[in-house]
Amino acid sequence: MPDILSYVLKNFFAVYKIKPMNIDIGYGTDEVGKIWIKRNDNHYFEYHEVLNLRNIIWKEWKKVKIPFLFDNKNTGDIISMNKGNIIINYDIVASSFYLLTNWQEYISQSKDDYGRFSYSDSLQYQLQISEIPVVNYYFDILRDAIETGYNINLIQDLWEKKSFSVCLTHDIDLCESAWIQGSYREFIKGRIFSPIKLITKKIITNDDWFNFDKIIEIERYYKVNSTFMFLANSESKNGIPNADYNISHPKYRKTLVLILKNKSEVAIHGSIGTHKNTDLLKSEIERTSANIKGNRFHFLLYDVYSTPEVLTQSGLKYDSTLYFAETCGFRNSYCFPFYLYDIKNNLTTDIIEIPLTVMDVTFEKKYLNISQEEALQKMINLANEIEKFGGCFTLLWHNTSFSDYKYKGWKEIYCKFLEFAIDKDALLTSGENIYELFTTGNSFND
Repeated sequence: MPDILSYVLKNFFAVYKIKPMNIDIGYGTDEVGKIWIKRNDNHYFEYHEVLNLRNIIWKEWKKVKIPFLFDNKNTGDIISMNKGNIIINYDIVASSFYLLTNWQEYISQSKDDYGRFSYSDSLQYQLQISEIPVVNYYFDILRDAIETGYNINLIQDLWEKKSFSVCLTHDIDLCESAWIQGSYREFIKGRIFSPIKLITKKIITNDDWFNFDKIIEIERYYKVNSTFMFLANSESKNGIPNADYNISHPKYRKTLVLILKNKSEVAIHGSIGTHKNTDLLKSEIERTSANIKGNRFHFLLYDVYSTPEVLTQSGLKYDSTLYFAETCGFRNSYCFPFYLYDIKNNLTTDIIEIPLTVMDVTFEKKYLNISQEEALQKMINLANEIEKFGGCFTLLWHNTSFSDYKYKGWKEIYCKFLEFAIDKDALLTSGENIYELFTTGNSFND
């Protein structure tokens, strides 16, 4: 049986950096510890069974209704006191473990056409909580209990005194196809001269989607840096395309140098199948010829049983894959980086997951199908929710979304969001820097 308390507390104390040995936290059916969390999961994690939704009860914490997954028989206050001890009457440990470890994916056989766990099969969809970082509310309960019991203030100070952080990332899937895809989109809109312009640009200089200088220019203007995640495989697999470029080509080598010179990060975008194959992922990391720390798997492929072990064996430091492509928000109901759990080997890994919050593609017709103005407002709403906890908003904006062809207007949405976050005094930076600040408290760019 997994030691669920140790895993949950490891993630809690990674945010509130105090020494756990100075805090007496008990967890069980009998009252033990200065802070006692009642255990109500009935040893659920010893068995391979679907969560019983009838065991869920909703309670309000700081004016927000949140679900407790194993507490249907409980009707009392969330926190109470007994002889100077603080009692948390709801099993926030089991609920946190269930959500952070992707346990629902472990017990589910349901997959979409790409082999991904579907949002429509998730607890987040069933309870309509995809935009609520529920685990952060659980941790806030524990924080209040500790502060009351020990008369101390627990302060989260991960992001250089900033209100919250924004991890800026770009998945680089297509760099050589604007002359085809963009020309087609322009032609069907009756813009007959645009294809000529795109083809001429391709021949004389570069494809319009080979636009790294444009992205870097924008980020220099706003004085931010970001992570560029490159595919190192250009061969399709299982009918799914990988890159339309060769990472070993000299112009891409020069691009990697340009990115690093700008103090941004080069990371790997693990190709189709790498999420289950350590050797394949390692070979792609080596092919980039860069000091790679971070990854996001192509098409957001992630297998709860095998991927944590693959990431650990690959030598990577962090991952940023976990997200539902169909909707924005929190796949793990959490807005901080956290330690991945390896269910296969029943252990906490050293891999830090920087969960994705928003992907540009999610706003397109095949998913949410909303306007650019609605998309920006959704991003702002999520950022405001994350700011409550001083968390991390992770944004994926593909390089193609900086083009005026096929994806016109999305570059402006990106810039408007940067301006919003800067006005909110957020730290806007790369995944590498988020990792360093989270694990050591030191900025990579210092």
